[in-house]
Amino acid sequence: MTCVVIDEEELVPERPKAIRRFLLPLAMKPAVACYSPRSLISGGRVFAAHDGQVAGKEYRDWRFTSRHRNILCQYFELWRPTGRHRKWFLDRACLTLFLTDRISRQSLELLSVHSDPNNADPAPVQGFKKGPHLHVKHLEEPLPHAHFPMAIGYVDKVVQSAPELTRVFKEIASLLSIEVVGRFEEAARQI
Repeated sequence: MTCVVIDEEELVPERPKAIRRFLLPLAMKPAVACYSPRSLISGGRVFAAHDGQVAGKEYRDWRFTSRHRNILCQYFELWRPTGRHRKWFLDRACLTLFLTDRISRQSLELLSVHSDPNNADPAPVQGFKKGPHLHVKHLEEPLPHAHFPMAIGYVDKVVQSAPELTRVFKEIASLLSIEVVGRFEEAARQI
């Protein structure tokens, strides 16, 4: 069963608007741009957020600035055609926060929340990975590969529709804004 299906008429004009809205709690600027390259990528359509200018053609390199000057954010969705007339399904959605070292000018993945609604891994991992789940990246191995589900107990409801998945990602963006970006801001003020 394919989860999170959208008609093409809704996908192209409406999905970028929804993405921009739910990312606002994280963003430094009053708006986040969201762009979809005209050509298909990996057999699908990508929507990726950025600060208004894209850094190259690779959407995985696009970032937008958070409220904390040392944290950059990345968000993208990959949608693929279902094979049914003008219907698309969400292959993956990914929100990543990067911590930038101002001296070395290197960015390291701090954490990532993503969803793979059509994941086919065996249970129970399938349930963990289908809905939004957290990867803590800036830690010792093997913990960065652990999946911490953020919709446990109701993952099937979350991946049933784009509005529901958007609602959950909006809550996650707000959570990360307060618990990660806000805490980094607070710590910086105390230095």
